[in-house]
Amino acid sequence: LDDPAIKEMAEKIANDPSFKEVTQSLQASMGAGGMPGMPGMPPGGAPGAGGMPDMSQMDPSKYMEAMSGMFQNKNFMEMAERLGKTIIEADPNMANMMKTMQDPSYKEKVESAMAAMKDDPELR
Repeated sequence: LDDPAIKEMAEKIANDPSFKEVTQSLQASMGAGGMPGMPGMPPGGAPGAGGMPDMSQMDPSKYMEAMSGMFQNKNFMEMAERLGKTIIEADPNMANMMKTMQDPSYKEKVESAMAAMKDDPELR
């Protein structure tokens, strides 16, 4: 992930207006503390925040509204897709895993294993 191209794409996404809107909405719905590490927040969060915010204060409808707007933004989705593909292509293990998961026989194996687990009395 030290690839300059990946960093550049991530910065473009972080500066995308729809992504910024989601970030601001999440910060507002979580209160003044925000989330440590999110754009616009100091690495440790707000002074005295002490880690993760109280998620019970978050308004799910505002979050969903912001996320929907972001996912409907064609430019954002194209940037996110390019970033994802670049990250996957940069890691041979990830590329192999994605190739395996796209194989129809893999889906059948997973579905068969899930069905077997549902029927396993020890897992009930």
